[in-house]
Amino acid sequence: MSHLDPYYLVKDEVQDSIAQLQSGMTQWKQLPEVSNERASLTKKLISSCDTIKWQVDELDKAVSVAERDMTKFGVSLTELQTRRAWISSTVTEVSSYRKTLQVADDALRLPMAAPLAAHGDALRGQIGPVQKNRQSFENDDYIHGEQERQTQYLKEQDEDLDDLSQSVQRMGNIGLAIHEELDSQEVLISDISRDVDTAATRLDYVQKKMETLIKKAGAKGQLVLIAVLVILLALLIMLIFYT
Repeated sequence: MSHLDPYYLVKDEVQDSIAQLQSGMTQWKQLPEVSNERASLTKKLISSCDTIKWQVDELDKAVSVAERDMTKFGVSLTELQTRRAWISSTVTEVSSYRKTLQVADDALRLPMAAPLAAHGDALRGQIGPVQKNRQSFENDDYIHGEQERQTQYLKEQDEDLDDLSQSVQRMGNIGLAIHEELDSQEVLISDISRDVDTAATRLDYVQKKMETLIKKAGAKGQLVLIAVLVILLALLIMLIFYT
């Protein structure tokens, strides 16, 4: 198939996204399980999985359209089976990554502040006034730090949503290009079919006229007609090679 086939244009982009996802997963596995960096990366990778899944779904729809009329779109059964196999394996791979990331994300969502607060209350009941003030300052610092981390986390989420929106818009444009390409191919095939029918009709008409003319001309006339046709053929060959 041509490298300009819209299917392969989208597939190349999906493969680039998968390569980035695999690289991100390698980095993700090397980070501590409880860390802000891993929590942030988890969100980004989940967003990437969702984007890739949407892209592959669009490819699957395009394959289904081509499957309904393989002759019209110039796609063989073997090619369709190859595309289906690639789509299936890609969905399986991305879904596996998505599940692993979601489990980790759910674990990170478990409340962390409540146990610390309860522990702090118990300590305040056992320590003196100075230690209570120190513990209060430490709790305030912790709360302030958590607020900053939450603010940073929300900011990163907004950036991820912006990236996802741009990716969806880009894929929408590609989908529109695929639709327009299919429409133009349909028009082109229709025009070619019409031109072939017209040429066949004219050729049949000329053939019948020639048969009638040959019959009327007799043997001598046929020889003259053949000689004229040979001369015309020679002239055409000369025009082709010397002009």
